[in-house]
Amino acid sequence: VYRGRMAQDQVSVKQVAPVIFNTPFYNNEQGNYRRYYLRCSEDKIIDRIVGFIKENVHPGVEKIYWDDEARRFKVADVGLPRAVDLSQYGEGMQRVFLLALLFASASNGVVLVDELENAIHPRLLGSFTALVAKLAKEFSVQVFATTHSKECIDGFVEACRTGAQDDFAFIGLVNAPDNVRSARVFSGRQYVEACDLADVDLRGVV
Repeated sequence: VYRGRMAQDQVSVKQVAPVIFNTPFYNNEQGNYRRYYLRCSEDKIIDRIVGFIKENVHPGVEKIYWDDEARRFKVADVGLPRAVDLSQYGEGMQRVFLLALLFASASNGVVLVDELENAIHPRLLGSFTALVAKLAKEFSVQVFATTHSKECIDGFVEACRTGAQDDFAFIGLVNAPDNVRSARVFSGRQYVEACDLADVDLRGVV
């Protein structure tokens, strides 16, 4: 966001890059997800997202698509006679799908994800964080993700280990004795080395 001066000291605010915020504690409008889905369809990555879900979450999923009449996402499943609402599936599958939709619409911009691990099974976090890293790289998106999950952090460590380490940063919040919270910042390379040496836990870093 750029803040510039106008006449009579008025402040203008201009968005110079797309920014998308996602949190599991607030239900974004379905219209936004429709727009994200259409952008993914244009960029031809819907099949990749569904393929990830088919391989890692639910093998029966054939297709996930936006139903304009119902204004909902529908899932075509080999085990069911007709497509059903996405909400009929687990919260983890819903969250994986909806998060993966964000990146095409945030191309050359920023995605902010609160509690990325929320509702996602710990065993899935490794493969999902790898997908997040790939989509971020592909669409030139800067991702800021918060998490309380060691499995989620470890997933990004592995993505960092096998990718471009300079593309990652790990930030731990530290409580000082005077109750002032500060941030401890590691480059991707630094944090991977620290994990290799001592299996550092970012949640308790000092």
